[in-house]
Amino acid sequence: MIDRIKTLSPLPVRWYVVGSDHGDHTGGNAALPKDVTMITQAGLSGDEQSIDVGGTLVRVVFLGRAHTGTDLSVYVPSERILFMSEAYLNRVFPAMRSAFPSEWVRVVDRALAMDVSRFVPGHGFIEEPSASREELVAFRDALVYVIAEVKRLHALGLSAEAAAAQANWGPYTDWFLREQQAPITVRKIYEEIDGKLTPPR
Repeated sequence: MIDRIKTLSPLPVRWYVVGSDHGDHTGGNAALPKDVTMITQAGLSGDEQSIDVGGTLVRVVFLGRAHTGTDLSVYVPSERILFMSEAYLNRVFPAMRSAFPSEWVRVVDRALAMDVSRFVPGHGFIEEPSASREELVAFRDALVYVIAEVKRLHALGLSAEAAAAQANWGPYTDWFLREQQAPITVRKIYEEIDGKLTPPR
């Protein structure tokens, strides 16, 4: 990535936004310049920080807890682009190992309310603007459906394991990583229903 950036701009890499703290997003951090400024959710003054990237205004925003408790998005107003990191997984079954399920839906709603023409996911295809909003709405629909299905099974008194085995994932059965992620997702939604998630600060 660093080598690719050099082909696009002679400017040095000065800023790095930690959109997700998961290893698949931070494993290459050692390759970053030693003097780079890392922006994390804990380091934000409030829920937003503006930076000047070579004359372009960029806003780092915390829209709430979603895939993790510290998801950050990067908004470029002049281009109407929102880089959502793992708060948006395009056509990927909702992965909730570190998630806050119901809050995640609200984060997507906040993103959709912004003046954005292209939403860039942390996983999955980057869509053209004409399909970008449609695909983010589809991901929101997946979140809502999965949460509702797990709540239904929880209300029947099933264990998380039994619920994962009996769940009807409907149109999301064939989404990427469903077999791997679904049991984890069920357990996390059970934790939310049972009041075991960390409350918001």
